[in-house]
Order: sequence, then structure tokens, then C-alpha cells
Amino acid sequence: MPDEQNDDVVDAEFTEVDDDSHAPKPFSSVPRRDKEWGSLIFLGCIVIGGIYWAVSAWSSKPKQESEPWPPGFEDLIGCSYTASIDGTKELNLLDNGTAVFYDKSIKEGKKYRMIDGNWTFDQNSKHYTVTLDGASTVYSIVEPAGWGSCMLVRGELTAVDLSAAWFAIPSDPDSADDP
Repeated sequence: MPDEQNDDVVDAEFTEVDDDSHAPKPFSSVPRRDKEWGSLIFLGCIVIGGIYWAVSAWSSKPKQESEPWPPGFEDLIGCSYTASIDGTKELNLLDNGTAVFYDKSIKEGKKYRMIDGNWTFDQNSKHYTVTLDGASTVYSIVEPAGWGSCMLVRGELTAVDLSAAWFAIPSDPDSADDP
């Protein structure tokens, strides 16, 4: 029996294939021209869209200009923080038309007495009207030559009542909240 058996365990038949269709294709490092143009067109669309969005967003919003000061405030800046002649009272005139009066001779709780009001400017007469607790007082600005400061005075310049005048004080606007 050993003679009758073949030593071959596997009976296989091999055939050669001349067709290279099943062989892997080598990778080409050169990009295809149609993919390169497609990428450039896509990138160009993104850039153009971004520019369009930026221009339309910028032009559609109204330009925010800084709010101009109310009439008369430019001349009033030097006298916007003032004190009475005896230093017991302060009057602060703010650029939003608000007036704040402090009476340092009267304490309410732990703070000085404070009265809120407003101020206006008359273009024709060049006078300022300050209204506190319903009472209005008309002032003029006096800036002594060479002195570098100013005063808010009531009445005519020939007969100024200094006890009712306000003298400019060097003050930090934030310190007005401290009294």
C-alpha cells in the first residue's frame, strides 16, 4: 500500500495570469489637476463669502459716534466740581445734565446730605440754571485771567454774592461718591 499512496497531500493546479488588473496600483505623489482646481475654487468661495459677510455687517450697523456733550458743558468742565466759599458744600455738574449737591454740615446716616437735580444752559444769555429740590438758581461762569480756575456766580458781575458762589476744586469725579 505504501506504493500506491502519493506523497502529495494537496492536489493543486496552478495557472499563470498575465492580467495586472488585480495588482495594487502605485501611489502617485502628483495631485490630479481637477482636484487642485476644485480646492482652489472652494477656498476662493469661502474667502469671498467671508469678505461679503464682513462688509455687509460693517455697513449695516449705524456708526456709533461718541455722544456730544450737551450745550454749554465744554465751557463748564472747569467748574463741574465746585465747593462753597466755606468748603461745607459741594456742587457737581455732570456731562449728562445731572447736578449733585452735597452738604457736609449735615449727616444722614453715615453719609453727607445729598440732593440730586439737573442743570441746563441758555445759549442766548450764556447762563446756567441749576435746579435742586425744585428750586432753580441761575449762574454765570467767571474765569479770572491768569488764575487757571473758575467760579459759578449768581447775579451780575458787578455785584456778585460770594457766599452764594461756587469755586472750582481739584477733585477726582469718583471721590464725589465718598461724602
